[in-house]
Amino acid sequence: MTTTFRGGNQVQIANYKVNNPISRFYNSKDLTPEKSTNYGVGFVLQPVDAVTITVDGYIINVRDRIGITRPFSVTQANINALPALSAVGLGGEVTYFTNGFNTSTKGIDIIASYRTTVFGAKANYTLAYNYNESKVTKFDTTAISVTQIYDIANFAPKHRVIFSSGYTLGNFSLNSRLNYYSSWSVANDYPTAFNLAGEATAGQRFGAKFTGDLDVSYTFADHFTFTVGANNLFDTKPDRIAPSSSNPIFASTNSTADGQIYPRSGGPFGINGGLVYARIGIKY
Repeated sequence: MTTTFRGGNQVQIANYKVNNPISRFYNSKDLTPEKSTNYGVGFVLQPVDAVTITVDGYIINVRDRIGITRPFSVTQANINALPALSAVGLGGEVTYFTNGFNTSTKGIDIIASYRTTVFGAKANYTLAYNYNESKVTKFDTTAISVTQIYDIANFAPKHRVIFSSGYTLGNFSLNSRLNYYSSWSVANDYPTAFNLAGEATAGQRFGAKFTGDLDVSYTFADHFTFTVGANNLFDTKPDRIAPSSSNPIFASTNSTADGQIYPRSGGPFGINGGLVYARIGIKY
């Protein structure tokens, strides 16, 4: 059981096993294994010796996918019917895991690499692109909300591009990577539109971003490699949470009621910004 705040009010959230009497009260069923059907096709091209291009397409259909239910709000009538719910409390929420929906994910990976020599150093360049789209094809309307359906389709960026380069000269190596993530959206935490049932049907859209990584390594005594590098070199962070009636931003803290400035998940690259590191690797 955890405690959160909604509009400044304390709310208890309890996640129970499916065979718990409280879960059974909210019509839980025993879990069954997920089932999937995968389709894939791909090919490799090598137009010249130094260039390799691979293309892979895929479709992944998952049936009886396991996920957490929508929250069931505890009413006084519920507590009267099942006194054990008093542990959650009036206005608290109950969830459990269920085989609640089927999903279909379609995507394509395209990777092109080029090998050459630059000022005597071995060089390798790679450009990779991924398109990935998921949607819910069937769901249990009594246990899964429209909000959850929206998030499955919009939570992950649909487009991802990576350009990386690597150079090796003697005992030195240099690697760099530029990452692109397209926009993404989440309605469960940051809703922007609702239907008549009060379910969020759209969420705040967080913009596309670039991040960069860089590292330099030196190998000595044949067994030791010293590396200095930086992840998220440009100190990129996701968009800030936009003020709304569901998530008011307080002027005194420039954050939501529970201190959030950036989306709690951080999106595809987190909220901590850049990281500089040094490490030593030992090879026996």
